[in-house]
Amino acid sequence: MNTDGPSTGHLTSGMNQTKVRELLPEMTEVELDTVIEMLPMESVTVITPPTTGLIMTKVRDCFGTDFFLGEILVTRTEVGYGNERVQVTLMGNLPKHALVAGSLEVLEKNKETATINRALEACRCAVKRIEKTRRTDARLTAATRVQFESMAEEA
Repeated sequence: MNTDGPSTGHLTSGMNQTKVRELLPEMTEVELDTVIEMLPMESVTVITPPTTGLIMTKVRDCFGTDFFLGEILVTRTEVGYGNERVQVTLMGNLPKHALVAGSLEVLEKNKETATINRALEACRCAVKRIEKTRRTDARLTAATRVQFESMAEEA
């Protein structure tokens, strides 16, 4: 997500706002609907509806030569609330996720702390599920890691 400045991530909620922002793209539609119920979506103005596009990823190799690594599918949207506007870009085809991300960000800019805290608390189960999935995936990856040093050379 784009912000004009660093987010504190320290609202009064027990749920860490930075963690929710990181995990938001992995939330299911049902989990997102739970968060949406906590937000005043009728008051959030969609300035630019979520649209997908491709951005080219440019990198520089160790010799200082620029090259294009590839394209990344993104979803972009712009929302407003009060006197604030925010633009959000998420990797993937995630229109509902982008609207939620934008809404959370624009409400934060308007100091809607109580609303943000309710939405963050609604994310608690989703965050626990995603973290558990990540831990399981990490264990499976570690269990299947190849130890090349211990492999015998073939004749």
